Amino acid sequence: LLSTPFQPQLSNSILVIEDIDEAPHRVDRMLAQLYNAGVLQKISALVYGKFINCIPSDSLEPNLTIEQVQKEYAKKLKSPVIADFQYGHTTPKLTLPLGIRTILNTRYNGIEILESAVIE
Repeated sequence: LLSTPFQPQLSNSILVIEDIDEAPHRVDRMLAQLYNAGVLQKISALVYGKFINCIPSDSLEPNLTIEQVQKEYAKKLKSPVIADFQYGHTTPKLTLPLGIRTILNTRYNGIEILESAVIE
């Protein structure tokens, strides 16, 4: 969706990402695309959820771990970053509503939801 009319407006947003069964170099490529397009520089915060079974596909070649990839992009950003947030393909599942006001709490590695996610 990047650079299409369907790309979400992410400026001043908390971007939460997670993945499952992706090699770290593929996650690196996805983050590189967001970074090179200027998306990561405009967000208010980045939250890494759970990256389940994201291990290098070729154990014979030197590879970065998913944690190393995450740290690399965290260093590039001026906005706060938290990692290993209980979000993604996990048990229990956490549902995060889209488009509502939130606060990122890096001290407690959490997100505080400031308004109702349900319209009455």
